[in-house]
Amino acid sequence: MNEPIETWCSVCVYHPPNLPREAYAAADWQDLRSRHCAYDCQPGDSDCLAWRKTSCSLVDLEALKAITRVNDPRANNRRNTR
Repeated sequence: MNEPIETWCSVCVYHPPNLPREAYAAADWQDLRSRHCAYDCQPGDSDCLAWRKTSCSLVDLEALKAITRVNDPRANNRRNTR
């Protein structure tokens, strides 16, 4: 991951990897995955700074990350080989 995305996007609720995939139609999800931001902001630009949001009552990023870790076969393989 590059530094601007790590700095500005990784904990923003509008960064597509942080959005719940099951909430979108397949075509919409593909479109979102091609972007840095659901609002087409660029990391750190004035729109990003105005829209950036790191928490939301509808999206719990920590819970999503925990679910992702549990469902990640690579994580399961690491657990099973220890």
